[in-house]
Amino acid sequence: MNGISYLSLDREILELMKKAGFRNLNISLVSANADVLARLKRPHTLSKYLDVVNQAHELGFDIVSYQILGLPYESTEDMIDTMALMAALPVLIGASIFYLTPGCPIAGSSLR
Repeated sequence: MNGISYLSLDREILELMKKAGFRNLNISLVSANADVLARLKRPHTLSKYLDVVNQAHELGFDIVSYQILGLPYESTEDMIDTMALMAALPVLIGASIFYLTPGCPIAGSSLR
């Protein structure tokens, strides 16, 4: 539901997807705060996300980009900054509420 990992996408893959008939792309920024992503052990980076968004837009994809609200370690200001960043991009913003899933890296840790 929150899209595919943009880490596996590059221009070649996006072009092949477009050629195969894909018109929509759902990806998840999660957060624009690198410190939050690192603390959550997410290997994603803002620069890679921006590259994929720009390339997908150039190819004519309709893009939905998700943000996860209520992440551990993330302040309200961080959430606003992420949403403001996405609002300036050619994406439709999707908001997802954080929920702890069994087996995720932070499931066994203290979220303080």
